[in-house]
Amino acid sequence: MLYPKNGLTSSTATDAAGNQGSCNFDVQVTDTEGPVIDAETLPAAPLVVPWTCGDTVVSWVDVHVVDVCDNDVFPTYTLSDGSPVQSGHAFPLGTHTITVTAADESTNETTATFDVVIIDETPPGISCEGSAILGLECTSSAGASVANAWVEPVASDVCGEVIAVTHSLVDGAVVTS
Repeated sequence: MLYPKNGLTSSTATDAAGNQGSCNFDVQVTDTEGPVIDAETLPAAPLVVPWTCGDTVVSWVDVHVVDVCDNDVFPTYTLSDGSPVQSGHAFPLGTHTITVTAADESTNETTATFDVVIIDETPPGISCEGSAILGLECTSSAGASVANAWVEPVASDVCGEVIAVTHSLVDGAVVTS
């Protein structure tokens, strides 16, 4: 017999003469099993998305959740700081861990996580105008000094500032032919 989650049940006994006696009792069905998050429906780990400068919108398909006792259990998504997030959220550059939580009516809870990784794939631009060809005069038997011999290249990045410009030939080095 399948009992409802909670409810009053009546039992009746009848003898050969047709006399009846009855009693009532409460049936309380407990649910101690948490919902199941279908791991195959979690976004691929990690979900890597190219940065689009500023915040990048990332979408995913809702995770599938099943529960033994409750038909309507839906996942919720939170960032590591506890703030809610949903598919279509705009993320800044970096790695963001999303916690998926499924809770049933009996407050049983199951969690899973996946990462959203926003990466910068665009290299900075660099211009070596004015430094394309260095015609250096030989200054000694060792070669030519490159001290202050070129115009510093100009570098830029579409989504931020350039951290460093390095040179394979350092200022003050001696070049030999």
